[in-house]
Amino acid sequence: MVYPQIVAWLGIIIGMRFKRITVALIVMLCILAAWIVLPVMILIPLFEFFGVDPYSPVVTLFFLSPATVPLTTMFGDSVGNFPTIQAIISVVWHIGCWLALRKFAHHQLEQRLGRKTTKDKPLPQGLTKTIT
Repeated sequence: MVYPQIVAWLGIIIGMRFKRITVALIVMLCILAAWIVLPVMILIPLFEFFGVDPYSPVVTLFFLSPATVPLTTMFGDSVGNFPTIQAIISVVWHIGCWLALRKFAHHQLEQRLGRKTTKDKPLPQGLTKTIT
């Protein structure tokens, strides 16, 4: 699964932002709790208030939380018409988040180590950089 890798890269990014480990750990745990719980806690009352049909495509928003994929797989309860498609959308979404966090962490690490990023590399001989 991609979720442990997302947590690891997020931990690296948060660890670079804070000097004290305890503060970084508390912030990391709060972000994880929000990521797992908030989509469900916000969407359930909204769906009940607006009377959203459980088989509407809007239910796919539940899969922003990583907790919904194992729950729907374990209990076999389909949320919407196509739970498999929703699970695939969720995994693709989280893979995109993982790649974005990984790229951001690499960029931050390169800056902290004083290495040249891809934007700072010199142009090949004969090419000039023009600013418009």
